[in-house]
Amino acid sequence: MLKQYKTSGNGVDFDLIFHDALTIINGESGVGKTVLFKALENDSILGNLDAICLNYDDITSGIIDITLKSAQNKIIIIDNADIILTDEQRFRISTDQDNQYIIFAHSIQGMHPSEKSIAELLVKNNKGKLNYVLL
Repeated sequence: MLKQYKTSGNGVDFDLIFHDALTIINGESGVGKTVLFKALENDSILGNLDAICLNYDDITSGIIDITLKSAQNKIIIIDNADIILTDEQRFRISTDQDNQYIIFAHSIQGMHPSEKSIAELLVKNNKGKLNYVLL
């Protein structure tokens, strides 16, 4: 499981700490969630991070279902999860013990996170970090 990760994007340096196999990242609109997702996606494309990144582009292709049903020992990063995931997919993620999930969403509806799973993205002075408000 990925515990700590550093990346950067759009002039922001992110120093991330993960406490659980499911991390739901929320935050104010415009704080930098999409910037962070794109940085993680870019790291994945470059081979710096062994992750599968999914977003709204993957809704119609069926790749979300295929990934959730077949991935083993992967980091799966999903942007706009509250919009693109079905209830069945949210349930699968909540009960999956084979993969680690980093979920960008405004809502946790349909998910079953622990207090270690819910993080708010904070960006100040071009430094980004996750704040676990329930810890």
